[in-house]
Amino acid sequence: MNISFLKFISVFFLCTSVPTTATQTSTPVSHENLAAVDVLVPDHFKVPDHFKVPKQAKLPTIHLEKVDPAYAEQDYQALMAARQQIRQQLGTEWPADNLTVAENKASLINDLHAFNQKTNFTYHVFEPQRRRLIGCLYISKSGDPRYQAVVYYWLVPEVFESSIHPAIRNDLTQWMAASWPFTAIDYRLNGDLPQGEVI
Repeated sequence: MNISFLKFISVFFLCTSVPTTATQTSTPVSHENLAAVDVLVPDHFKVPDHFKVPKQAKLPTIHLEKVDPAYAEQDYQALMAARQQIRQQLGTEWPADNLTVAENKASLINDLHAFNQKTNFTYHVFEPQRRRLIGCLYISKSGDPRYQAVVYYWLVPEVFESSIHPAIRNDLTQWMAASWPFTAIDYRLNGDLPQGEVI
């Protein structure tokens, strides 16, 4: 099943972040049960109509670029290199070992449509000089009513495990605080950030 990553985030927080009652149970998210709960939660949110969404950002440690299916091959190579990190952080089997470049491109096309509709936002993460794609950043609706948005990013292992990673993390959180109209941002999917950090 080819699941939109941003849709996965929305359902993830439906199942794990919203307090349950005595008659409700919290079901671990998996690709198999995503379809069953998809109708229960919107997989998008709207930023203010007047807000001009950044298409790119040149930060000290990285360059962010609006999602583009033309980068499907580069994104695929980075994604598959980072898949163990992603699976560990999200507690899922995504991305699958047999994911193809074509499936990844289809996902990026969906992400581009969502970006253009201002409902979800995906950015490719490049090295500062844009020589290499090293990760992805996702900004989506949170299923937890305490937050206005949920942010998740992944990086290729050699960057994620390097000494520059804390600086990248700092640049991303500062950019979110300065450039987006959110006062409560949930970073809990990123295991390297404090649980439920609000910027």
